[in-house]
Order: sequence, then structure tokens, then C-alpha cells
Amino acid sequence: MTTPIRCPRCSQENPAGAKFCIGCGQPLPSGEFTTCRQCGATVAAESRFSTVCGKPLPVEASGERVAQVEAELSHLTFLEQEMAPATARGILCTTDQTLLQWFSGWVKSRRVQLLQELARLHRELGEPAAALRSCRMALRLDPWDAGILLELGHAQRAIGEQAQAEEAYLRALVAYPDWNAAHLALGALQESQGKLASAAVHFQAAQAASELARVKARL
Repeated sequence: MTTPIRCPRCSQENPAGAKFCIGCGQPLPSGEFTTCRQCGATVAAESRFSTVCGKPLPVEASGERVAQVEAELSHLTFLEQEMAPATARGILCTTDQTLLQWFSGWVKSRRVQLLQELARLHRELGEPAAALRSCRMALRLDPWDAGILLELGHAQRAIGEQAQAEEAYLRALVAYPDWNAAHLALGALQESQGKLASAAVHFQAAQAASELARVKARL
């Protein structure tokens, strides 16, 4: 017997396989799920953001996606260059200065997000050196971004820099102590180095963090 799909908007039950609610027309969840690499939460496959940490879910690695991310990074640089002359001349009023500060903060945050995604894409495409370059660019903007530190560890491990990878994973856990992905990465690295007791501690911490994320997702 197939399970009906309940509409998240109006609670109408719909036949299995339906794409839109028969009660209100709302697009229905597919019933397939994915896992956020940042917080470990289980979310609907069609979701664009995690329901627990709010971060965007990863897009499948491809040359096309790399080009899209690089294009957006170039656009951010263009926007900064467009704002620079007015800033240099000091002709902005107080309101404009406040908006400019907000814009500068947003650009920095978005650039870090894009560089993290670019690092992941290069890594998954088998280009660890390019991933490493993206990580280092991002760390100049935010030296303690946990996502970048995790990607840095992955890239360093891929090129054989085991000690540096371990340090990057540890720094990621300093920034985000309950992150299951960082615990898993560090545990796997230490297990490969024969540090079995330490690896077991991180595997247990990863499991506890995943369970906590699942509880939060149900609230």
C-alpha cells in the first residue's frame, strides 16, 4: 500500500506520486531525502537550504557549476569596484555609509561561501590543488570559518599533507565543536594513522552530533 503525501501548507492528503496538492496547489515534497554536509540534518531532496543550520545544500560537482561560481565571484568583485569611487571621495551620507557597511559585510560573507563551494567542487572533481587555493583565499577573509577549515583539511589530505589536514580539522572543531562532519573527517584521518582510541572518540562525537541534529529537525 502506498503512503499518501500530506501537504505542508494545508495538511490535505494527496495520492502517492502527486506533484501538487489537490487542496491548495502547493508543490509537494518528493518523499526523497538528502543530508546536509554542514550539520548532518536530514532534509527533503528538493530543499535548497538545511532546516537546522540554514546553510545551502551542495550542488553536484561539474565543470558547469565551477563556471557559475567563478562568474558570481567575478560579479562580486565588479560590485566592489563600482562602490569604491564614492567611498574614496567620502561623498556618502550617514545612511549610505550604513548601507555600505552592510553591503561590504554581505559581500565578504558571500565570497567566503562561494570559495568554500568552489573548493568542494574542485575536490570532488579530483583537483585538490585548486581546492587548496580556494581555501587559502577564503581563509584570508575569515581565518576561523569552520566550513573552509574542513575543506582545507580535505584538500591537504588529498595531496598527502596529513599533519596539516589534522590541524585543519582540529581548528574546524574549535570553531564548531559539535560539527559531526568535522568529527568524522578527523576520526577517519586518525584511524588511517593508527590513532584508534582518538579516532573512536571523534566517531562517537559525530554520532551524538548527528542524533542531536535529527532531534532539532523534528522540532
